[in-house]
Amino acid sequence: MHKLTIITLLASGLLLLQTLTAEPALHYLPTETLTALRSGEALVSVSSGKTLSLQLGLAHPAGARLLTALEDRSANVAVESMFFWPEPTALKPEQRQLYVYNILRSAGSMQGIEYYSASRRRMRLFYEESTLVSDETASQALADSWQTAVPQRETLYMQQKDLTFGRNTYKLELTTLTDGLLYQVENLTTMSYAFIPLVKAHAMSVQALIVLTDDGIIFYVVSGADTLLLPGVRDKMEASFSNRASAIFNWFTAQAEKLWKN
Repeated sequence: MHKLTIITLLASGLLLLQTLTAEPALHYLPTETLTALRSGEALVSVSSGKTLSLQLGLAHPAGARLLTALEDRSANVAVESMFFWPEPTALKPEQRQLYVYNILRSAGSMQGIEYYSASRRRMRLFYEESTLVSDETASQALADSWQTAVPQRETLYMQQKDLTFGRNTYKLELTTLTDGLLYQVENLTTMSYAFIPLVKAHAMSVQALIVLTDDGIIFYVVSGADTLLLPGVRDKMEASFSNRASAIFNWFTAQAEKLWKN
């Protein structure tokens, strides 16, 4: 395990003395799970009903926050997706965290990303539009910007248009951890499919726990919502969550590979 103490600048202007840690991936995952992830497999688990549970077994203190976010939204369906990215180049701990943080807040770079549609058996456009906006009313679009320090916490707003739920506004919260970052998205507008309102405002949560380990990055996504569980509708929601997780991970690794090469 490597440790490095650094000073990061908080959004409030205060300074935080923070110790970054980099444990082996096996510190967080069982051997068989890590072996599957290292082979390139994406692990997926689905649960539904009044009581949801997380099944993929990531041993991390922030895991409780993911479950709490689902409970706060009275979610009745949740999809877990887990990936692993073996970094091509070893970087200093503070550089890794800064790179990951800037990728996660670059909403504009998500515009035009694609996902694989199993039903259509081809790649399909996911986000037709994606941009940071000034506030929850999306009154002004903002360009992505590079931050030189990692704040303890930051709240941003995004507007995205996807082919399933149309154009919606979201709140994005980024939280710095000693071994990674927590990415949490909440819908601020009602999400509809074919003019049918499926998810009310504030009833959906898409969260990614990015864990920086000694030998790569664990990318764990938990998506959930309080939605209709009618046949077909539930399948559409579950497929959307799974597709969203894969698209976010592929976007993340594409951006990371550019930065890690510099």
